[in-house]
Amino acid sequence: LLLTMLLPRVAGAEAVEIDGIFYSLIEKAGTAEVAPIHNYSAQTYSGDIVILNGEELNDLEIPDGITSISSNAFYGCQSIKSVYIPSSMVAIGSNAFCGCKNLKRIVIPDSVTRIGAGAFMNLPKLEAIRLPANLDEIGDEVLELLLDMYDDTHLLIGDGFNLRMMDLTTGEVKSIVGSPNSIDYTAIDNFYNIRGIAVSPDKKTIYVSDGLNNCVKAISYPECAVRRIAGPEVRTNILGKSFEPLAECKAEDALFYNPSNIVLDSKGNLYLADGTSDYNHRIRRITPDGRVYTIANETGATTPPVTGPCRALEMTYKGWGLGIDKDDNLYVCDQKNNLVFRLTLK
Repeated sequence: LLLTMLLPRVAGAEAVEIDGIFYSLIEKAGTAEVAPIHNYSAQTYSGDIVILNGEELNDLEIPDGITSISSNAFYGCQSIKSVYIPSSMVAIGSNAFCGCKNLKRIVIPDSVTRIGAGAFMNLPKLEAIRLPANLDEIGDEVLELLLDMYDDTHLLIGDGFNLRMMDLTTGEVKSIVGSPNSIDYTAIDNFYNIRGIAVSPDKKTIYVSDGLNNCVKAISYPECAVRRIAGPEVRTNILGKSFEPLAECKAEDALFYNPSNIVLDSKGNLYLADGTSDYNHRIRRITPDGRVYTIANETGATTPPVTGPCRALEMTYKGWGLGIDKDDNLYVCDQKNNLVFRLTLK
């Protein structure tokens, strides 16, 4: 790609603007990349992509010849609905499209070999994504990677779209269920960011928190049949921002917002850490008979901090870490206030 008309130096780099997007030249390689430009005009998205004169990038088309998208290039850009990435692309930087909340479709060509951490996180309206087949390097939070033990010799790996199992004695990895590089939101056995895993004592059921599908699923093993046990069938039916207590309800009627860690107690109850950003941080209980209750932080608030003993429903926190001991005491991580709570439930 030959770029000849350079803009004034901004944030220490030469740049050229094409259709509202800035690119920086890589002179030695004779290529260019989508550039983070800071404070160039009044309308910016996290200081990383500038849209001139209120122009909206509804259907974003990166020109042929561009080889990389820099970190944070389109972070939080709300106008993007679809993205075309050319076959010249090699690398996508960390958080490149993170928080593009209206982005519905993105196809990544097989020429891309590197994707940075968080590149496609927090895309609640995404309907289709295809990852390249020949990735050499992928950040650990492109879609969050989750590990949990199945038994003493097998490790479960939730790598975003796919649930896998590793035999620790041989190193062999096999796919249990899901898709390695694409999503069909209408398919019960497809996942969008596996954020929690729990295993039944008899090892016949694997429970999965399907984060951006906003539900909890159960997988029979070794048959690998999948069923939804809590949350809506339509992934965009989410729990809105609210600080009001939630009523007990049927599991199929329960709403979540990006549920994460899950644990299983000795009576077969599942406990789920729900919440995103600074709201809806509640611990929810899913009972074997298909009911959902809030058992901690009934308002979902993250402030004021709680530093002493209190009723579980009265605690406030922000975090996703959740654990359980042999006596069914829960442990909740409050990452905002650097605390760990123990919940003794009766």
